Amino acid sequence: MKFSSINFKNIYVLTFFVLLAKMLVLGYFLYNNALLSYFKYNGIALDGNDTRGYIVPILDFMAGNGYGPPCRLPGFLPFVYVLSIFFSSLAIIKNLIVALQILLASFAIAIVINYLNDVIKNRLLILITAFVLAFNTYTGIWDIFIMADSFASSFAIIS
Repeated sequence: MKFSSINFKNIYVLTFFVLLAKMLVLGYFLYNNALLSYFKYNGIALDGNDTRGYIVPILDFMAGNGYGPPCRLPGFLPFVYVLSIFFSSLAIIKNLIVALQILLASFAIAIVINYLNDVIKNRLLILITAFVLAFNTYTGIWDIFIMADSFASSFAIIS
C-alpha cells in the first residue's frame, strides 16, 4: 500500500484504529500485570493514589451529605451520577468511565492526526506520528486510571 493512498480524513476510521492500538497496549500491560501490583484493580479501571479524593465526595453528595472533603474538582460528578441511575455497582461505573476515557482519548488522537493531514502533506510523517500517538504507553496508560487528567486532556484537544 502506498502512503499517498491512505485516507486520513475519515475521523471515525482513524478513531477505530487508534482505539484498537490502545487496546493492544493496555491489554499487554494488564496481561503482564505491569501495573496491577501498585494500584487497586477494578476490571479495566485502576484506582490511583488520589482516586478516593474524586469518588468519595461524589458518593457523599449523591447520598445527600454535601460535597465534602477531600474537596477535589467535581468533574466526575455528572458521569458518576448519570451512570449510577442505571448501575448500582461502583466497579461497573468506574469501568464505564475508563472505557469512555479510552474512547475520548482515541478520538482526540484521531483529531490530531486529521489536523496534521491538513497542515503537513508528508503522508509518511503523518503515519509515523499516528503510530507513535496510538501506541504511546507513557500517555496512553493513564486512560485506565480513575483520574480527571485523561478527561481534561482529551476535552482540551477535542474542543
